This record gives sequence, structure tokens and C-alpha cells, in this order.
Amino acid sequence: MSQFWSLIDFIAVVFIVEFFVDWVKHGFILKFNELSSEVYREYTLSLAMDMVKTKQDIVGGIIFIYILKIWKF
Repeated sequence: MSQFWSLIDFIAVVFIVEFFVDWVKHGFILKFNELSSEVYREYTLSLAMDMVKTKQDIVGGIIFIYILKIWKF
């Protein structure tokens, strides 16, 4: 367990750097492809609907209902 605590600062730095790198990357994707941020919302809904359609896991339905509640559809 002490090995974990000795690495926690490294793990936190990697997580934070990855977050900002992805944020900048997606900003460039949206800017240079002239897309709006609405694309991510549509993608999320499409992904949730695909999960529900496959009926492989009940979690897909729960996620879809949760997303609908958050976005107030």
C-alpha cells in the first residue's frame, strides 16, 4: 500500500495533464473542422441509444435514462 501512496502524486499529474491535452485536442478538432460543440451531445445520445438497442446490458438503459434526465429531454 505504501507503493501506491508514493505514486499518487505521479498518477495525479498524469491525469491532470491528460485532461488538458484532451481538452485542447478536442478544441482544435472543433475549430478546424468547423463543428459546434453540439456534436458531442449528439454523439452521446447516439451512443446511449446504441447501448439500449443492443440489450446486452441493463446499464445501457440506465445510462440513457440518466442522460435524458440531465439534459431534460
